[in-house]
This record gives sequence, C-alpha cells and structure tokens, in this order.
Amino acid sequence: MRAAPQTDVDQPGAPEDCAIAPGRSSDPISTVLHRPLEPGTTARPLRILHVIDRLSLGGTQNLLKRSLTELDLRGVSSHVCVLGSERATDPSFKGLSAPDYLEFSGEYRNPWHVRKCKQKLQLVIDRVQPDIVHSYLWVSDFVAALAQQGRSAAHISHIVDRRDWQASQRLVHRLRRRATQWAFHRAGTRFVAVSEAAREFACEHMQYRPESVSVACNGIDWAQFTTESLPDVPRTQLSLGTAGRLENEKGHRHLIDALTDIVKHRSDVRLAITGDGPLRGSLEALVRDRRLTPHVEFLGWVPDVRAFYRSLDVFVVPSVTAEGLPTTILEAMASGCVVIASDVGGAGEAIRDGIDGRLVAPGNPAALVEAISQALDQPELRRTWAASARARVREYFTTERMVDTIYQSYLAALEARRIS
Repeated sequence: MRAAPQTDVDQPGAPEDCAIAPGRSSDPISTVLHRPLEPGTTARPLRILHVIDRLSLGGTQNLLKRSLTELDLRGVSSHVCVLGSERATDPSFKGLSAPDYLEFSGEYRNPWHVRKCKQKLQLVIDRVQPDIVHSYLWVSDFVAALAQQGRSAAHISHIVDRRDWQASQRLVHRLRRRATQWAFHRAGTRFVAVSEAAREFACEHMQYRPESVSVACNGIDWAQFTTESLPDVPRTQLSLGTAGRLENEKGHRHLIDALTDIVKHRSDVRLAITGDGPLRGSLEALVRDRRLTPHVEFLGWVPDVRAFYRSLDVFVVPSVTAEGLPTTILEAMASGCVVIASDVGGAGEAIRDGIDGRLVAPGNPAALVEAISQALDQPELRRTWAASARARVREYFTTERMVDTIYQSYLAALEARRIS
C-alpha cells in the first residue's frame, strides 16, 4: 500500500486549488487528513460503494474506472452499483468486478420509480456495509443521498460539471435544487469537485458550504499517453480534431463555422470529429451545406483515442457550457497536441493561454479562427506549446494526484461523520 499522500499546492504555476484539503482554511476536519495510525495498530481497508447512473462511454464513467484502479493500489476495497441496466453497459466496462445493476428506468420525476430505486440501493448498502458511498452524476447523487439516511456510511458526491438547471430561475429547476439540497443536508453529504470552477459554481448556485467541497482536479493515466509509446502518424494535411458527445453544449456548430472561414484561405486542413449523439445528423447536414465534406470526417466513437490524438496537430474543445474539466483536454495535452479550448469551466485551470495552448471566448467562431490559424501557421509555436502542455499535465493532472485528494476526502468525510 502506498504511503499517505502529500500535497504541494504552493508550487509556481500550480492550478489553483487542485489537490488541496477540504475547506482549504479553517475546516477542523482537515486535521485528520495526514494523521498516521498509532504504532502497532491495524485497520481494515476502506470500503467504498461507488454509485453511478450508467456505465456508458463518457468522461465521468472513465473517471470512475481510473479511480478504481488507483484506489486498489492504495488497498481500498471498492464495489460498484449502477442505477441503470447492464444492457446499457459499454463493453469497455465489462471487466469491472460484478457490479450491482438496479434496473432504474431513469424517470427521476416519478416518485414511485425513485422510491423503488432507493430501496434497492439500500439493500446493496446493507449488504456491502461501505464506509463511504461515493456517487457520480445528479440522479445517482440524489438517490444515494436518500438511501443514506439512517445509515452509518458517509456520503460523497462527485461534482463533475456545471449544469444550466443549477442556476436557472425556472420554478421546476428551483424545486429540483431545493429537493437536492434537502436530501444532501439530511445525508450530511460532502463533495469532491473536478475543478475549482466546478466548486465555485456549485457553492454559488447549489449553496453548498465551501468547507464541505474538496477540489480533486481531473487526472489521466500518464503512462498511457507517453509519446514514446506511440508512433507518429504520417499525414499530408494539417489535422484538427475534437471529441465528445454531439450535443449543443459541446459547441460543434461553432467549430464548423470557424472551419468554413479557415478553408477559404487554406485547403490543406482537415477536421476529424470523434463521438456520437443526437446532433450527428444535423451536423453532417451542416457540413454538406457548407461544402466542407472533403475537409470533415465523422468517426463515431474510436477504439483507441491515443492514436486519434497522435494523428492531430491541433485539438479543439469548442464547448459553450456545462464543463467541469474535460478529460479530453488533458489527454490531448499529454499526447503532444496543441489544445485550443473555450474558456469555460476548468479549462483555464489546465491551459495557460499562450503558454500551454489557447483559450478563447465560448460561442465565438471568429475567436476560434484566430487561435486555430495562429497554431497552424506557426509550427515552432505549436511545438513550444505542446511541450509545455505535456509537462503541465505530468506535474499536476495525473490520476495518482487526483486520487490522493479523493482519498483524503474519504478520511475527512469519515471524521465529519464521527464527530457529528
């Protein structure tokens, strides 16, 4: 088992609040984080029940998978419970050790369905007897908080994004926030956020106590993205790429708008889009209408994202909202790509504008044109940015560093539970 993790947040250039103790100031719980065992004492491994809506392809699901591997190296015993159906599980998750599937319909507005799901989850909790119930994504967070009431385990909610409903003034969204706050208050929930931006958003709009929210910046398995382990992919064109679900919040239309202008001035540019989703048909139609078909390829979900990144000169993240800290940014940076990203969520915690890549205003095709053109026109600048980006990910955004803080948050949650 590894030694107790140490944090070092005062290094020059460190992303603000990544890998810090909960509360970062006067929180009395933080004193437990580095407390060693008394000599001669032993303790059974921490037992964690991870609760998630579904095991489909997605950034949160991959975060869970990486965390499980790293927690296992620390001697933590983990069990996974999926609210949804095994039929919806992507084959890449089939190797997980016997998850429980609750067959929840996903109809969170139906109180009968939610109640049945809560009862099923309580049976799992009673069987597994976890120290911590760690939930991911809102439906799982809400059901887990309901199921925790009256039970001894502590509850941690992982804040992975920033959703419009959390700040909306519509009555239905205000009621949803109230119900969530009530459930979390009764469960004594503490939180782990993937970025400082996600933490600030949640504290402002969901009114979480700042001292109850730790920041464990998203991290990746560095060893999988070492450039030495992957051959260079030969190419005759300058290659742009983007990855993610094809939905409005990801901003693909703005990238296609930008490409329309770029190809007017240079014909040696191609754009590869990996991912799928409800907007695929309309985006393909937009590409045809703009006569961009020779320049754009829709790849669907690719089996090896590492090879995809290595085929690119520039990786673009044109998101307009909702992001916490996209893992794709970190993976592309680690793969030697220049990354140009909308300045939303935690993107600015990973990328220093003009040092590790470029940050642009969200929903602004003209800003994308300027940044992409700068990168494409200056190969030496691309190499400088790419080298800086790789070093930054290696230093601050590894799974090991992320799980260090998650582990500390587990200890803090247990101590909070003990003294409450």
